[in-house]
Amino acid sequence: MKKTFLLTLVAAFATLAMAKTDIVFDQPAGNLKSYTRLGRANSLSGSGIAETEQSGYIYLVYATDGSGDIWVKDPISLYNTGAWVKGKLSEDKKSFKVPVGQHLSYSNTEDDYCFMGVGTVSGNSLTYDASVTEVEYTIDDNVIHLRSDMDTRNSPTKKLGVFWEKDKEYQGYADWASAYIDMDYNPENPVDYTQPIAQVPEDLETSTYAMMLMDLTFDNEGKVSGRELLQTDANVGFKDGMVYIQGLSGMVRDGWVAGTVSGNTITIASGQYQGTYNYNGTDYPVYLLGCDSETEEVKDIVFTYDPENGTMELEEGLWLVDNADPNAIEMAFGVYESVMLLPGEDAGNTIPADLQTEDYMMMLFDLSFDNEGKESGRELLQATVKVGIKDGKIYIQGLSGYNQEAWAVGTVNGTVVNIPAGQNMGTYNYNGTDYPVYLLGCDKETEETEDLMFIYNAEEGTLELLESLWMVESPGLSTADGVFAVYDSVYLIKVGGENAITNVETKTAGNAPIYNLQGMQVKNPQKGIFIQNGKKFVKK
Repeated sequence: MKKTFLLTLVAAFATLAMAKTDIVFDQPAGNLKSYTRLGRANSLSGSGIAETEQSGYIYLVYATDGSGDIWVKDPISLYNTGAWVKGKLSEDKKSFKVPVGQHLSYSNTEDDYCFMGVGTVSGNSLTYDASVTEVEYTIDDNVIHLRSDMDTRNSPTKKLGVFWEKDKEYQGYADWASAYIDMDYNPENPVDYTQPIAQVPEDLETSTYAMMLMDLTFDNEGKVSGRELLQTDANVGFKDGMVYIQGLSGMVRDGWVAGTVSGNTITIASGQYQGTYNYNGTDYPVYLLGCDSETEEVKDIVFTYDPENGTMELEEGLWLVDNADPNAIEMAFGVYESVMLLPGEDAGNTIPADLQTEDYMMMLFDLSFDNEGKESGRELLQATVKVGIKDGKIYIQGLSGYNQEAWAVGTVNGTVVNIPAGQNMGTYNYNGTDYPVYLLGCDKETEETEDLMFIYNAEEGTLELLESLWMVESPGLSTADGVFAVYDSVYLIKVGGENAITNVETKTAGNAPIYNLQGMQVKNPQKGIFIQNGKKFVKK
């Protein structure tokens, strides 16, 4: 007799089954919809087959190409291998049928498939019924029901179960009296999921907007424990009173949402599907939600819109959430506040009209590397930059060696200045091709991308890049590969300040001890910036 396997083993077999081409693990194309799962179920336990309640969600994909195809993920509630089975929607969209026999997993140990089938109840087991070739589900407004002969809750004659293919032996998992509830259903405005949601008009003209937002982190009690300023871009198009935005989701950058424009308000219906996000090897659906920051109640996503300047700002008191459920904030992959969109790729670094700036001298080493990636040389460079601080933000013009007119924007928190990685510095023409230039921080040891972190001394008027970091100009937003320039020992000092550099010479004067910028005494200083008699000088 063939073994029955607990779900933990079944999941492992499902992984092995990835090479079996007739098992569908990738989410099919179409509109994904989640339903709350109700009904009865059988599952395996240590003592055998147990009866329990269905729970959680079931996911259906409705094809939007007119084929009438419909896909169901994990059709037996407690047999979760991630497999999709295919069915066909009726013309009136009031029911759909799914052929049995579709494979759900494969066991290398048994060299056999497990498939979905219908069995006649026999005690606590099922006897496979080969006469049943398909199962039918009815769609009644917001409820999907399994066919009538498996609808009896207490004494069903048949159940939808899992069977081994070779001998048709019952595997131990089954469903009956199944009801899938659409908690989003609105009888006054029902959604036809066979029609594309957030469909982008073919003739839609879009432009690139810079998007700035605060990415929130939470502690174990669910309270906000951190905020990180992020900058990216989004595609935005307006047509016939509608707005279409691609890139609002932080998890699925290709996802689109559609909303309405009314005067100074843009409203985007909450729960629009964005795609899937892989977490720990599992693909989860991602929906974009609005969320009340106080009550965590799901709400529509509302932006305050300035048509004259083209800016969009998330309504105060709202969070923007990447979530695995379209209805409730239960599994959030990302929570964002203070979301603002501004027209133009570099608009995210818009400088306040009343910003007051001061000149700073910037000194750094431009590094060169050999073919093996090892540092082969460093050249001391010096330039003048402008620095302005306003409302907790810092604005620096001239950090980039390729476009000294570009501004970088960060935050000031006491003695720490944080400039988010990935800010656009314009373009660099190389061999006749224009490449975007992004400013990144880079860990010297791991070469992983990080934000630029400076130690700020307001009294002395200095900004010093953390010793563990390089400043990098790169053609990629999130990688330090193929960089245009790498800078070390980046140091900014206010021109004319009390701590300003007084000497730029090849030899130091005096016999007083000499220290580097880390405060360590140096007997024979080479190239760099040093301190002697309380004053800074450059050794060339």
